[in-house]
Amino acid sequence: MVGVTQEVARRNRWALASVLLGTLVLAGCTTAQDPRRAAPGNAAACVQLETFALASRSLSLPSGGVRIIDAHFVPEGSGAEAEGGTSWPDHCRIKGHVEPVDSTAPPIRFEMAMPLAWNEKALMLAGGGFDGIIPPVDQPLFSQPSGFGPSPLERGYVTFGSDSGHEGTTVEVLTPLVDGSFARNDEAFQNYAGDALIKTREAAGAIIDAYYGRPARLTYIAGGSNGGRETLLAISQWPEAFDGALVAYPFWNHGTTTLAFGSVWRRFTDPDAYLWPAQQALLYDFVMASCDALDGISDGLVAHPSACRPDLETLACRDDTSPETCLSPAQVAAIRNFDSPTDLSWRKSGETHHPGFPVLQGADLRGPQQMGNAVPGHPIKPDMPMTAQFYDQFIRHAALRDETINPWVIDSEAPGPWAGKIGDTVDRLDVPPTSLQAFRDRGGKLILFQGLADPIVSPRSTDDYWRRLEGVIGEPDLKAFARYYLIPGYGHGAGGSNAFQPAWDQLQDLDDWVELGTAPAARTITDVTQHGQGRTRPLCEFGQWTQYQGGDPDSADSYRCAAVVGQPE
Repeated sequence: MVGVTQEVARRNRWALASVLLGTLVLAGCTTAQDPRRAAPGNAAACVQLETFALASRSLSLPSGGVRIIDAHFVPEGSGAEAEGGTSWPDHCRIKGHVEPVDSTAPPIRFEMAMPLAWNEKALMLAGGGFDGIIPPVDQPLFSQPSGFGPSPLERGYVTFGSDSGHEGTTVEVLTPLVDGSFARNDEAFQNYAGDALIKTREAAGAIIDAYYGRPARLTYIAGGSNGGRETLLAISQWPEAFDGALVAYPFWNHGTTTLAFGSVWRRFTDPDAYLWPAQQALLYDFVMASCDALDGISDGLVAHPSACRPDLETLACRDDTSPETCLSPAQVAAIRNFDSPTDLSWRKSGETHHPGFPVLQGADLRGPQQMGNAVPGHPIKPDMPMTAQFYDQFIRHAALRDETINPWVIDSEAPGPWAGKIGDTVDRLDVPPTSLQAFRDRGGKLILFQGLADPIVSPRSTDDYWRRLEGVIGEPDLKAFARYYLIPGYGHGAGGSNAFQPAWDQLQDLDDWVELGTAPAARTITDVTQHGQGRTRPLCEFGQWTQYQGGDPDSADSYRCAAVVGQPE
């Protein structure tokens, strides 16, 4: 995090930019024809935005200015046949660049969708992983089916997002979101670390003002995983820029968690320790058999993880057991390490541990996003664990900037001569808990949710973030502007292996809280996995677990949110 002096300077620059945006939008235009000369917010004004530009002085952080690459009008219904049945209203679609200062750095590519029937609100969409792709601006939030409420664009929100300052590739890795090669460029790395957030926010704000003739009345931000980190960073670093935030499974301790990935997967580089798909399924079934019924019902969900303590030793191979039905000593040791805290006491600042992952409490390691189908190693194999690929990219490109190094020779719990560079990189990426007082004081609201079965962003880590916020600001004051929910069976978003994938109208909850002062009440969530068939559960806050009371096992009415032992009712 930046120091106090830098923080004040950043906030002052943002405040100054906010005051001056109205004049700078015009002063920075490179065309003689101002888009405002057309009627605001229509198709003609949309096309005219192709000539819109902002000078570098219009943004509060250094840049090469802003330019529009493409502006075209999209008529209603163009997306009616899209996957999931998402339809689009009449809107202006923008593609633009925030140009770099360094000519060797890539631009920040961004996209916007600006509806004709505007509700005077805007929603910024954060990224995921190492970013490198632009979030879709015309889809429902968090990959929810369209039947659970209109997309933000359909509701009348301006939606926008960026690639955070680089374009990801799959030259080495499974997905562009895991490509870290951009990080060898200083400006590209700093944009990813956080600067792209405010640059994109300011560019979008200026374009909104130019198109509609007035700024957005309210601006929200939403993101999961690294997008959750970005969202928490945005509301703490630039609280004046956002009125509300939706955060899912936040990668808030980005660098720290990545070092934990290194500690975890380094054990599995031993082929005798790696779990092949059949053994991944064996482990998952063992944990479910041990813990599923602890909430009162066997429903495929571990809803009471604090009571879940399976004896892994009972799964260990013995002389009279078949290798297909047991785990070797090396496998047992590697899984225990996966579940255990990572010791980072070598660090001279910031986080000094990671609390481990819930692989013995219901997290599913099956599938390409999790353990994959190849032993971790160097060079990368596309079917080895995705987070092992992520660690590889972090070490070689972001921390050490040495493409040739084998990252598995480095022990992340004792990195020796590499400690300085690795520690500095972690400091630049972690977003430790703050009081969020400035965000709260201007009326900002935060809704945070986390899956209990997430093997990438551990619920223990998000719990730690929340507890530390409580310690700084106090529980009653925190609950006045923030909520934190935990969801059994939910992994790492729609891309993982989910026993329960929740759907509910998070954006409406946030908007009602900001606009009307109506805090979220009791909520029911619906499982939208193929096997879930629409079953429902209550949405329980931190400090509670979902307890079965009897009745229809697929109905939320048959459950209550019970206090975790040691927590008040």
